[in-house]
Amino acid sequence: MDPETDRRQRLYRLSAIVLKRRDMGEADRLLTVLTRNRGKLTLLAKGVRKSASRKAGHVEPFTHVDLLVARGKSLDLITQAETIAAHRRLREDLLLSTWGYYAAELADAFTQDGDPNALLFDLLLETLGRLDQGAEPALAARYYELHLLSLVGYQPQLFRCVQCGELLEPQTNFFSLARGGALCPKHGANETGAVVLPLPALKVLRFLQSRPWEQVAQLRLSPAVGGQVESLLARYIVYHLERNVRSVAFLRRLQQGLVRAARSDAEGQIANGKWPIPNTQYPISEHVRGIMQIREYQQWLQAWDRARGWDRVAPAHTLIHALEELGEVARLVLQWEGYKEAGSPEQLHAELEEELSDVFVFLFKLAYQTGVDVEAALARGQAKADGRHFDLDRADAELARYHARQAEALAQMLGEQ
Repeated sequence: MDPETDRRQRLYRLSAIVLKRRDMGEADRLLTVLTRNRGKLTLLAKGVRKSASRKAGHVEPFTHVDLLVARGKSLDLITQAETIAAHRRLREDLLLSTWGYYAAELADAFTQDGDPNALLFDLLLETLGRLDQGAEPALAARYYELHLLSLVGYQPQLFRCVQCGELLEPQTNFFSLARGGALCPKHGANETGAVVLPLPALKVLRFLQSRPWEQVAQLRLSPAVGGQVESLLARYIVYHLERNVRSVAFLRRLQQGLVRAARSDAEGQIANGKWPIPNTQYPISEHVRGIMQIREYQQWLQAWDRARGWDRVAPAHTLIHALEELGEVARLVLQWEGYKEAGSPEQLHAELEEELSDVFVFLFKLAYQTGVDVEAALARGQAKADGRHFDLDRADAELARYHARQAEALAQMLGEQ
């Protein structure tokens, strides 16, 4: 056999999603990818960590990529890579990236090497696309969890009692992790390990399981019902994996705001004249949005700083992106005198000031580690906000009407279950 024919026979092409990566040696990486036709594979990307590597930008986590792979003695080698879908927001937006890691971790945990599952590949690809395109992350995750469980053989029974087989009545029922489904009150009350399954949560689970995403995407769940659904599915997943999902704990830290910066450090920064944002007077536009967005970044920065250290896990461009976003928000929300003149509640003043103080302490720390020009990055973000105005009263009225419509739609859709 001539060398050219031998080389061609050793090559094969893959459509793959990058699930995770691990550094190897000085310049290489091991990639875990999910493919439609070959299942989960571990591939070697040689030299990909070098600045001149052509493959580097194509083999990032969450990327849907076309690969040309050469068979090797112990590991197959990636020789060419071309991006099909970058899902760029999942890498650039701090909170979305954790949702992406969660979806990828579940796919990794529930699959075996070399065991193809084309439907699971498609489900993961669709989920990453939805997150990238702005779908509600928690809702997309619940839909993904339920359908992934079905595809790997753990579909929960939600319409009949798994003990007696009778249709469930519209009342509070139970759920058995071991039996993989709902139990009627008669058989669930004394079932060891069974958990209470409230009727609203059961209806939402049925809706997620039986309806296409286009309909599911219209759901707007109350925090209470959303929490019940999330908790039950999390316990069911852990039961079958027999271990915790690492990214879940990280998500909870971000969402619940359990990690806080030391206020004394923040006060010290301000007292020393190191507050990087000049005071501005602007319409009372984005107050609540600003608080929420700043809190989101604050929690991310602190969690990453305490968990591993940003100097080891976050490239400078990620920090620059966060700084620019914060600069844009700060331009809109740091309007102390303007707020007071407009009659803004003092409680919101204090809350926003506290959140900004906390987050800027960490920005200074991270900027020192990465060498990023804080003021320049913030200024770029502020420039994006110039000229914005917002009618708060009109927004409040529109928001109230929106919530009313969503409540009616939710009641109508769930009432059909």
